[in-house]
Amino acid sequence: MTAREITAAYEYRWQREAVRGLTTMLAHGHQEGLPALQWIIATTGALVGDAHGLTCTPAEQRAAFDAWADYLGARRWPERTDSDGATHLHAQFTWHQDDRVKGAVRAVIWPTDGASHH
Repeated sequence: MTAREITAAYEYRWQREAVRGLTTMLAHGHQEGLPALQWIIATTGALVGDAHGLTCTPAEQRAAFDAWADYLGARRWPERTDSDGATHLHAQFTWHQDDRVKGAVRAVIWPTDGASHH
């Protein structure tokens, strides 16, 4: 096997483990009444949950971020607001039911001043 084939084998294994963890997390999240997030699985197996604002208000978006960050026991980074007025939320987690499942939840909350920002 080449080094690339070995690396790919590890990446696929990490992603499969993440899928198993995410499947269980989603079942628990549904049982707990948590809002749905958009999930991304990196080649490292890290999960990223995005509380996007396409179908909800900024308050609902923040509530979705908070609900998942609380549920996962995530370590929150200080929120920041950029020059366009967008507030960035980010929290890292290691899931309490399987310490191999790690990642982050995040949100970019745009101001509701009527202007198009994205």
